[in-house]
Amino acid sequence: MIEITPKAHEILKGYLARNPGHVVRICFDGLGCSGPVLKLTLAPVSEDEAVVDVDGIAVVLEEDVTIFSDDQTIDYLKSDEGEGFSITSRGGFSCGGDCSSCGA
Repeated sequence: MIEITPKAHEILKGYLARNPGHVVRICFDGLGCSGPVLKLTLAPVSEDEAVVDVDGIAVVLEEDVTIFSDDQTIDYLKSDEGEGFSITSRGGFSCGGDCSSCGA
């Protein structure tokens, strides 16, 4: 299941209105120590891709994402440090390590 928060929906709707033929694409970008790393892109859609409508937003979920992730939530965050989209996922992967290899 793909969820888009109200703020992210508002901003994505505006972007897609200004860029016909584009979709929101959720991509698998490798594995980190806490599970799958997902990437959100806004790009043109290919004719052979399956597009899912999420409350009026066209989304392509790449096949690799479904292997590691059950649900995705797209949000738009704004703070004193900056702003931008965030994509989080709930999946069946856990680290099992002590994060000693994680960079700070």
